[in-house]
Amino acid sequence: RYVKLAKKLVSQFDAKEVAGEVIAISTQAIGYIEPMQSAIEFHVLGHKSALEAGDIGFASMNCSLYISNLLWSGLNLNQVQKEFDKAHSFMEQHSTWSLLVITGPLLQSIGKLVSVEELPLFQERKYQSLGPMAEFHREKNPFATKIFYLHNMYQTFIFRNFDRLEDTADEFIDFKIQTWTALNTHNVQCFICGLVSFLLYRRTNKNVWFERGSEFKLMMKRWSECSEWNFLHKFHLLEAEEHFCNKRLEEAKLSYDAAVSFSKKHKFVNDEALACELAGYFFLEIGERSRSLEYFIDAHEKYHEWGATAKATSVYKYVESIFRLR
Repeated sequence: RYVKLAKKLVSQFDAKEVAGEVIAISTQAIGYIEPMQSAIEFHVLGHKSALEAGDIGFASMNCSLYISNLLWSGLNLNQVQKEFDKAHSFMEQHSTWSLLVITGPLLQSIGKLVSVEELPLFQERKYQSLGPMAEFHREKNPFATKIFYLHNMYQTFIFRNFDRLEDTADEFIDFKIQTWTALNTHNVQCFICGLVSFLLYRRTNKNVWFERGSEFKLMMKRWSECSEWNFLHKFHLLEAEEHFCNKRLEEAKLSYDAAVSFSKKHKFVNDEALACELAGYFFLEIGERSRSLEYFIDAHEKYHEWGATAKATSVYKYVESIFRLR
């Protein structure tokens, strides 16, 4: 209600000088109500409005928020890379380094999903050139550090690097920040942390991970009551993983199916791919190999559709090793 009121007042009083700031902040809240794919487009308007007012800071912030959300929106990663390059060039041109370094881990995640070989060379160089600067700004900006740890954890999880998974999860969870500026990533953090927690519980049998996973699941349930479009499939996937931990097999089957169905319905191909993959591991664990293979094949197809060719290849290699495909 207050977000809508703020945007209405900006329009009513033609307050162009603050429009970019209002849009940058309010869009983060709107993303918890309206479909993410359309909500984040407000950041494009915010960037334009801030530029017209000569506000480079909030023009850059809208750029950073826009591309940060694109990765999780289901947009094809090739398009995400193009939008990243435009935003990166703008922030580099205007020397908004504190925001620029936040995008480094994002580019690294995209690169690993697509594969380093397919990441345009100029983008790879841009990320590498930020090395010393990124370290400096992470020390000065706790939010940048949090994003760095988030993507470290995400990369180890998505590629199932079990040697580092618990360390990266501890690193992320132990680094505490209390700031509204991270609002746009709260749901992403909750989702990834929840999935990682349940996976770590099954691997380590440490109760602390199950308790954390359950807490993250309840948070996602509350958000799903505000926006089924954005969060219902995420809640069902966390619910499925919790049932998996509790060996409630029939309930888990229903929840995995719901996660796949709603992510497809709401156009989150990235989460549809992940839900199919995790369902594949579940059905393999309980001995339903045919159904497991079906889910893995769907995951491989959806990762390709998303543009995550390196991830699709890793799924294929895993399935080939388990099912001895010819």
